[in-house]
Amino acid sequence: MAPRLDLIVRNTDRVISMVPGQTLIAGRTAQCDLQLDEPSVSRRHCSITYTDSGILQIKDLDSANGTFVNERQVKEATARPGDLVRLGAAIIEIPFLGRLLCVADFYDALTSARAYRDAMTADEAIRMIEKGAGHHFDPAVAAALVRLSERGELNVDAMPSQIMDMLSVKAVP
Repeated sequence: MAPRLDLIVRNTDRVISMVPGQTLIAGRTAQCDLQLDEPSVSRRHCSITYTDSGILQIKDLDSANGTFVNERQVKEATARPGDLVRLGAAIIEIPFLGRLLCVADFYDALTSARAYRDAMTADEAIRMIEKGAGHHFDPAVAAALVRLSERGELNVDAMPSQIMDMLSVKAVP
């Protein structure tokens, strides 16, 4: 199962935590799960679903000003960590750490034995992540993981910090 996902509402101090299987309705009214006090947001603007497989699905609910993922208007779309979702003038961001943890968690899930299947090898997991780059995973994060693996430098216990180093991302103290 996917880990908890935090969404940040830009220009506010709000962080919305989602758990796998949860759907939020975003809009202007108090009946919405995510109320956005912005005139350009429709009463019931869109639904945001965080699936058990870690995918964030966005669905416009016939809003007046549209729903956008990375400035592309959508009726239905899949968003991934690092994407920006705009509802009218309100922007919801999936932060970088989510992009990083998405890859690390998926790798861990694939290479760990489950009651219903054996663990995959590291190489099999890396190839699956490589195939999902640009669709399910941030391409830069996936490419960094692949490079670390090809060099024989992948340390599973330090994976998030290794990828951050490779991408020259500084951790916030």
